[in-house]
This record gives sequence, C-alpha cells and structure tokens, in this order.
Amino acid sequence: MAIPDTIHKESLQALAFAARQHKGSDLDPAELLIYMQDLGVAPPGVSNSFKIDYSRMQREFAIWVNGATTPKARQDLMSWVNSSVWIANRALTTSYFKGNDYIFYQSGEIDQFRGSYVKLAKKVQRDSIDPQVRRVYAIASKGTGDKWNPADVLALKSGKASNIEREMTAFGNGNSQYEKSHQSTLQEKNEELVRMFGPQNKHLKIIEDMDDIYWYNQYIDDLYKSGDCIPISLKKAESSSIRITSYDHKETKGIQDALTLNLTIDNVDWKENAQKCIVEFSLAGESGHMLDIRGSESSRKIADVQMQLQYGRAAAHGKTTLPTFSLIARMSKANSSILAQRRERSRIFGTNVKFPGSREHMFTNWRIFDDYARKTDGSTFSQSSLILDAPKWARYIEWLSNRSVNQDVIMRQFNRFLGSGSRLDYFSAAKFLKHKVQSYEVGFVMDKHQTQVREIVKENILKSIYSMASSKGFRIFGEDFITDYMTSSSYLKLGG
Repeated sequence: MAIPDTIHKESLQALAFAARQHKGSDLDPAELLIYMQDLGVAPPGVSNSFKIDYSRMQREFAIWVNGATTPKARQDLMSWVNSSVWIANRALTTSYFKGNDYIFYQSGEIDQFRGSYVKLAKKVQRDSIDPQVRRVYAIASKGTGDKWNPADVLALKSGKASNIEREMTAFGNGNSQYEKSHQSTLQEKNEELVRMFGPQNKHLKIIEDMDDIYWYNQYIDDLYKSGDCIPISLKKAESSSIRITSYDHKETKGIQDALTLNLTIDNVDWKENAQKCIVEFSLAGESGHMLDIRGSESSRKIADVQMQLQYGRAAAHGKTTLPTFSLIARMSKANSSILAQRRERSRIFGTNVKFPGSREHMFTNWRIFDDYARKTDGSTFSQSSLILDAPKWARYIEWLSNRSVNQDVIMRQFNRFLGSGSRLDYFSAAKFLKHKVQSYEVGFVMDKHQTQVREIVKENILKSIYSMASSKGFRIFGEDFITDYMTSSSYLKLGG
C-alpha cells in the first residue's frame, strides 16, 4: 500500500484534532510533524484523545515524513499537514463542537458506526417482499456504507463514547433501546408527507422497509445535534479558509429538501482524445458542475467505469458506480435508451454475435474486453478477434456520440494503444475500447440530442445520481413524485 493512503490522511486528521483540542489554541504544522515522527512523544492529553491504528501509524507516519526527501514529496507532505492543521484549527472553534473532551476516531476504528447500517441494509435486502427494494439494497448494502454516511473521522464525547458504541452495536443486532422508545412508524411519517405536500400535487414517500435504518438515522442525528457524536466528512483544504457544511437529515428533512433540487443538463462533452466523457450540468442555476464518467481501476485490471461529481477543477465531490446508474435508469423508465444501444450494436456486429450480459447492469459487459485482452484460443472475444472487431466498436462509439467523434479518430487511438510488431499490447487496446464504450453508453442516455427518453427523465436520472454520489440518499425522482429508498444520516463536511 502506498503512503499516504486514505487511512493515513484520516488518521492524520484525527491526530490534528486531538492535538488542537489539547493545546486549546491554534496548532502549528511543525507541532503536528513532531507527533508524526514519533507518536510516543505526544502527551497523554493528546494520545488519549485519538483512536487510530496506533502501531501502524507510529511506523508509517515516520516513513511518510522521513521519505519526503525531494521537493515534490515535501510539498505533498506539507499540503496534507497544512490541510489537517487548518481544518482542526477552524472546526474546533465552531458551535458544532461542545467543549474540549472529545475522542477523535479514524472511521475504521469504530466499525459498528457504518457496520450496523450495513447489517440493517442487508436485512432489508433479505426480508423485503418488494423486488424493487431488494434490488436497491443489493447495491445500498455493498461496501463500507459510505453512501449512507461518508464520515472519515468521528468525534465522540469521551464520557459517553462507550454507551454510544454499545447502542450502535445494538442497532445492528436488532435490539436498540433507542428504537424501542420511539413508537411512531414510517407509515405515519408518510401520512404526514401526504398532508404536507398532497395539496401541491407532490407525492413524497419513504419506503417503509427501511424502518430500522430510519431510526438509526434519527439516533445519529440526535447525537450530532447534541454534539455527543459528530460524523465528519473531509475534503483536502487548500487554505486556512475552511468551507463548513452541515448535512441535516433529521426525520423527513432529506426528502423534503430533495423537492428543491434544481438541476438541468447542459451538454455531453465526448472528450474525443480522452478515455471518458463528461455530462455537464447546472445546479441551482450555477453552471460548471460535471459528472465525469471514466475507468478508475488499477493499471493491470479491466472493470466497469465509475462516475465522479466535479465542480470546476475541484474533483472528489462524490462517486457512484455503473450498476447504480443502471438501476436508477431502469427505475426511471429509461430502458428504451438501453434497448436502442443494443439494437445498434447488434446491427453493427451482426445478430449471430452473442454478447454476454452483465449480472450487475444493463450496459456492455467489461468481461468482453477482458477476454479480448487475455484469451488466445480464437473464441468470439479473444486477441485474434479484437483486431477484427475494433472497427466495429469504433463505429458503435461514433454512433453513441451522435457522430461527434469520428470512427477514424477512434481507430487511430486504438492502433496507438495496440502498437505494432511482434509484441502487440492487446490489454491496453482492449481497455481503451472498454473505457470508450461504457462511458459513451452512459453519455448516450444523458445526451439531450437523443430522443429515446424525454429530457425530464434524463434530468431526473441525474438528480438521483447526484443524490446518491453526494451521500444524500437513494431517491427516484418523477414528474410529480419522489420516492426515498435510502436516506443518508447527518454529518459535518469540512474542507474542499
């Protein structure tokens, strides 16, 4: 694992919070560097106030500092040290933090926080009688649960930490005293929403299968508002002017806020000379927002593209996956766009070529391109057929882009990746095609020039993607309804 990785950056921030709290005044980057070189020199007031993988960070913080021997490496190190110091100095002076008796946990050191959500989500997937709900939670229960709450660090009141951890565990085990003490149901909450918004012909509904998750959210929100447990999502700070955003998801506030989500698609930039495409959109009338669709797998692997929200030059505003996009498109009634893609692909390749479907989504299966890269047996998708099929894929890509990108340009790029001579690079060439095909298939669904689905449906799909990627929840938007399948819990976002 490279240093620094996510765990190092989160642990560094937890250390900076603890050091700033103990000092009681602004922390200096030089002080944080001293602790990084040897965690053992931290006084008890610091060392008792953070929870990280201590033995590992004792070793790897020092490697990080001592390994920064070039100007570039030193600059990178100090950018993270400065960011951690700036965030700690600013955050601990706000009203979100009540006093100076917090323990700061790197997110992996309090497994039950997101672990209980994952357990509850898997229970919904297993027990719901609604196949649509099961499909949503097949996605929502995967991974660490960071789309439910993206906290990188949690600040817990030291005198209450043990009780909070026990209650979090109890939620996951189905015996929460907090939930038992609250008698209202999601059916009653939905009836409230009907009374509030029915006269406006707006139908807001929370899926009742997520009852346990709803109450876990309320527990986290109560802790957040009282200052007893503050989930903190971090974005790297570029200056001491720190952006602070509170995400308040108390009760039905999340779905009510979704009513005001004003989003319009401006353009699809097909990025002729890059292995991706970008959906450009405006949010609340502000242009410059983007959904960047690209491959993000490791250099020697082929896998599905992912999607990342960006604003201007700032990246990492949230990510989501191709299976999530596919499910949202299906639930939003955009199947005709996918069917058009399949018809054109079959027309180009011929109906005798059978494309293996993906178990995860409705788009072209990445395994086809993995077979192109690795198989040498002369089968339908193998190294020998890759060279023959490449012009067909180029025509398909040109069609997906509404002729914005010429197939000859695609073939020149393909041949550049493939190379020449006796050692052809089948892997790089196949991976290039995979990036182009999958990203353009997503772009095709969102392209305003395509008429298979109406523009309002495309914008509703993007609203759902935006909500999921930015950790607001899994929601399906319709012309006169919003259905909330999974609401994220409350948290504080610092930096960015």
